[in-house]
Amino acid sequence: MAMFCSGFPLAPATAFINNALEVRLDAHKFLVYRRAFAEEAASIGTWGRTNKAAAGTEQWHPYAPGLYHRFCCPQACGSSSFKSCPWLLS
Repeated sequence: MAMFCSGFPLAPATAFINNALEVRLDAHKFLVYRRAFAEEAASIGTWGRTNKAAAGTEQWHPYAPGLYHRFCCPQACGSSSFKSCPWLLS
């Protein structure tokens, strides 16, 4: 604000008016427009299946690099076995 005072002397006044107006409008919005009450649902729908799938795949996380290199690019290791791949942990 201090930088704009030299170029626009009314900057503090316009900022104050803006903030006062914004506070009044927000107060009006909070008092007049109420949020609807939540409704109870039987389940969380698709998110339940998504979470189960994510939890099921987490157990395979340590093996993911080996499985990827074994099945998607065996030519990179020269063989399709886990032991022959030099960058995989054993």
